[in-house]
Amino acid sequence: MTRLNAKVLGVVVTALLLQACDSDDSDPVAMVPPVTPPPPVNAIFDVTVTNLTNAQPLSPVAVIAHYSDFAVFTVGQPATVGLEELAEAGTNDALLAEADANAEVVQTASGAAPIGPGGSETITFEIVEDELPQLLLSTSTMLVN
Repeated sequence: MTRLNAKVLGVVVTALLLQACDSDDSDPVAMVPPVTPPPPVNAIFDVTVTNLTNAQPLSPVAVIAHYSDFAVFTVGQPATVGLEELAEAGTNDALLAEADANAEVVQTASGAAPIGPGGSETITFEIVEDELPQLLLSTSTMLVN
């Protein structure tokens, strides 16, 4: 290739590249609206406890949604004050207070009243869907008689 042809080719390539850039600073910049994540989705669970005993009422039920590092009781270990009160007096207030104070607990609920033989009670939980994959559910009650 001759020297003149090489210069012409260089000028043509440079002109094409500059034309392809099209960097006009006077064009307004298109504003992209910020992406907002969708609101969290809640899952609703109905936990129904049915008393299938014969002539044995159940104390109000304690229901606890939690992660694996929480347990209502541990085999071989002394009961907590809350579990002791549930077992001896049938009240779940202290047990639910202990659970609510634990960072591994997502939500707690109490039954409204004792459940008589053949009776049922449904407790509804509404939990953010992101918390569901590792979630466990514990229920506790006392046989009254």
